[in-house]
Amino acid sequence: KDYKFFVPSDVKGHHATIEGELALKVLSQKEAQHFEDDAHGDKAKKIEGPVKEIAIAAIGLEMKKPG
Repeated sequence: KDYKFFVPSDVKGHHATIEGELALKVLSQKEAQHFEDDAHGDKAKKIEGPVKEIAIAAIGLEMKKPG
C-alpha cells in the first residue's frame, strides 16, 4: 500500500497477471474533461457527464509476451 509503480506503454498484446484490489470511482464531468484534455490536447473529445473509472491498487504484476 502507498507504493506506486508504472507499466511500460509498449506492452500491448502481452498477457498480464495482476494481484491487488479493484475500486470503482465516479469522476465528475469537470475532472474527467481535465484528464481527457491532458491526454489528448486538441483532439480531446467532449465529456458529457460523470465517468466511471476502475482503479487497481496492485501489489504485484507479471507481464509475459504471448507465444
